[in-house]
Amino acid sequence: DELVVQFFDQAPPDIRRQVLAHVGRITQDLARDDPAAVQRAIDLWDSRVAPRIDREDSELTAFGWWFVDTAFPADWALQQLSKTLSFTNGKIDHDYSVVIRLAEIADTDPVAAIRCLRLMLDRDRERGLILASADKVRDVLRVALASEQPGASQSAIDLIHILGAHGYREMRELLPEL
Repeated sequence: DELVVQFFDQAPPDIRRQVLAHVGRITQDLARDDPAAVQRAIDLWDSRVAPRIDREDSELTAFGWWFVDTAFPADWALQQLSKTLSFTNGKIDHDYSVVIRLAEIADTDPVAAIRCLRLMLDRDRERGLILASADKVRDVLRVALASEQPGASQSAIDLIHILGAHGYREMRELLPEL
């Protein structure tokens, strides 16, 4: 829609972020009455990610709201979360809920789940996210350690070592016996 394109071309980054967050929050409700709403939302997201090279990344942090909305296909949401976190250097809105949802769908692609978790935890300088979501972090690590997807187990082991270096040694209990 030309009006939507014009809005995103002219709105300041914070307003764009707020609008994207709102769309992420309401898509599940919209999809009950209009199944095409999910695809229209995905098309909107794709249109916002494509020009990101020329824009500030702040609006993309709104994807946290999209990720926790179960209306979106889990594999698409996980791929977009990974891409978004790399654009935003690990910053994402609604981060605690993102970790919860990540634990729920980590088996979709354990390598991507570990990558997302690592990007988020690297950004978490005060380590509040780790403290608040330690059980869910463990859940993601367990899924990756048990996965047969190439690289998943090693990615989880690497993240456990990184967490241990930051003082979260209790995660070592997840390491397989050698």
